[in-house]
Amino acid sequence: MVTMGLAHNDIGRLTLRQFIRCVEQYDKLRDRQDQWNAVICATIANTVPRKGKKKITPKDFLPKHQNKRKAQTNVDMIRVMDGMARRRGAKIPDRSVVRENGI
Repeated sequence: MVTMGLAHNDIGRLTLRQFIRCVEQYDKLRDRQDQWNAVICATIANTVPRKGKKKITPKDFLPKHQNKRKAQTNVDMIRVMDGMARRRGAKIPDRSVVRENGI
């Protein structure tokens, strides 16, 4: 398991930029750990002789991350912000008024 060495209290004191950097660092450490575990598994698996079969590579043990999120469109962002504003009771201007003012 990958740990960043932060206490629960420390996480709440991070700025957004620091938090994003911590998440990126965590992802890199997790990927490195996955690669190391794959090397170990492939090494162990290749100790068993198998006639007529190809050697097992670490790539055979790596998780496949297929659920890549697509980029959020401007319309999606506006919907999310509108929903957040409504939940907090904020008044949302009519879209036609916003367009007329060039915003």
